[in-house]
Amino acid sequence: AQQQGWPVCPSYGLTETASQVATLCPAPRHWQQGCVGLPLSHAEISICAQTGAIRVRGQSVAVHARREDGSRIELTDAQGWLTTGDAGWLDEKGQLHVTGRLDDMLITGGENIRPRLLEQELQRCPGMDEVAVSAVQDSVWGDALAVLYCGTASPDQLRGWAKQHLRGAFVPKRYLRTASLPRNAMGKLLRDEVARRVQTLVQKG
Repeated sequence: AQQQGWPVCPSYGLTETASQVATLCPAPRHWQQGCVGLPLSHAEISICAQTGAIRVRGQSVAVHARREDGSRIELTDAQGWLTTGDAGWLDEKGQLHVTGRLDDMLITGGENIRPRLLEQELQRCPGMDEVAVSAVQDSVWGDALAVLYCGTASPDQLRGWAKQHLRGAFVPKRYLRTASLPRNAMGKLLRDEVARRVQTLVQKG
């Protein structure tokens, strides 16, 4: 979109906040993936120190929801903060950087791994077109990291690059090439399907 000169403005929001709460407008030429800019004037954003969860507070935030039986679900805490299921961080300018879903977290060798951040690193490997990080269960590592990717790089080339540029537990254990990554109609990566495909390919050896 940027190459075509379209006025793209990366944004972050969710249904419970009546959509947008942060927007980067205009996006810089060398946009950093995940950066969605400053909070809009009606919203405050903070990061939970314990979990890294993005929290939102403001007039557009829903304070409760209703179950089908009519019972009420409180969405905000006593200070009015809605804790989302998304992870992120705030830079020195106060801009929000979204790093993924909290429930996508992988734990390998005692290290917390956010797939999206590792994918950004692996994307730098020559011969890499698309990449998704998943895992298979392992008695030693817990989540043994597995890479499902599209590109001209061979698994051995990717393995060598990862060992040179990544550290310790962040180096994936398996590298699986595929024709395409599973995505929905909007182009969003289907991580559950990635995990299933990884399991199938590993089982086939």
